[in-house]
Amino acid sequence: MVPGSQPGYICAVQLPPTGPPGYATPNPIQPYGAPEPGATYAAPTDDGAVWTLVLGILGFFICPILGLIAFFTGASAINRIHASQGRLQGEGIARVGRILGCVNVILWLLGVIGLFLIFAACGAGLSQLSHLPIPSPSP
Repeated sequence: MVPGSQPGYICAVQLPPTGPPGYATPNPIQPYGAPEPGATYAAPTDDGAVWTLVLGILGFFICPILGLIAFFTGASAINRIHASQGRLQGEGIARVGRILGCVNVILWLLGVIGLFLIFAACGAGLSQLSHLPIPSPSP
């Protein structure tokens, strides 16, 4: 350094501390491995919760027993989500799958009971007709 010169000057003109016009100051550099500000952690969705929803929906179209399976897999998924202490999410998905499974089973049972009542009514109606003479075929 030359005696009498001011430190920090490279040439006769000193730039402002913000840099040339139109230059935005960069964000301060984060230490290695530090998370970016605003980065959030999203817990993964439990696979059992997704399967519960899928089984609850498919139970309406394929086989009603899937609704019963959805009910029990939903309970298992909800227990896993609660035991994970926030590391898993999807409780709402599991609850919707369980509800769909319950609705599916209830509708299936109502349908079976309805069919039973229809066949019972038809059987009672046919027994009322038994007193009528049946014509025999004539040769």
